[in-house]
Amino acid sequence: MVGAGRWLATNGLRMFLQLWYSKQAMFWLPHGFVPYYGEWLLSFPRAPLGSVSIQAWGLACGTAVLLVNDAIGALVGLAMEAKNKPTQEKKQPMRMASEKTQSEKTEVKGL
Repeated sequence: MVGAGRWLATNGLRMFLQLWYSKQAMFWLPHGFVPYYGEWLLSFPRAPLGSVSIQAWGLACGTAVLLVNDAIGALVGLAMEAKNKPTQEKKQPMRMASEKTQSEKTEVKGL
C-alpha cells in the first residue's frame, strides 16, 4: 500500500503531467537558436515546433538532479575518507626475493 502510494506520488504524477501537458510548450526557444532537427527533438513528441516539451524538460531536469546527486555523494565520500584516514606512517620498502642461484636455474631448465 505504501509502495503504491509512493509510486503514484512520484512516477504516476510525472506520467500524468506529461500526458496532460504534452501539447503545450514549457518555454519557447529564440528563433534560430538551434537548427531545425534540434527544435524538432526538443519539441518531441507533441509540443509545437520551436518550443521545449515537458518530456524534454523532464529529461533535462532528471539528468541535472542525478549529476548533483552524484557530485554530493562523491564529496561526502571524500570527506568521510579524509576524516577516517589515519596519519600515514613511514612505510618500509617491500622485500623482494633475491635472484635464483645457478643450481636453481639449471633445475628449472631440466624440467
